[in-house]
Amino acid sequence: MNDLHAKPPAVIVVDPRASEPGLQLSDYPPLQQLIQNCYQRVGGQLPSNWGVYTRNASCR
Repeated sequence: MNDLHAKPPAVIVVDPRASEPGLQLSDYPPLQQLIQNCYQRVGGQLPSNWGVYTRNASCR
């Protein structure tokens, strides 16, 4: 998490693994908070359990 805060990526892709179907973003509160505070979800032709998030320009 320190690396993500120090050098935030332009895009975060949440790609659930088929071998780990029980994993949820909510299981990782610091990452979920970072995404909620600094990123917006991008729509598109993705499975509903995937997420592509782009960083808000105003977020530091």
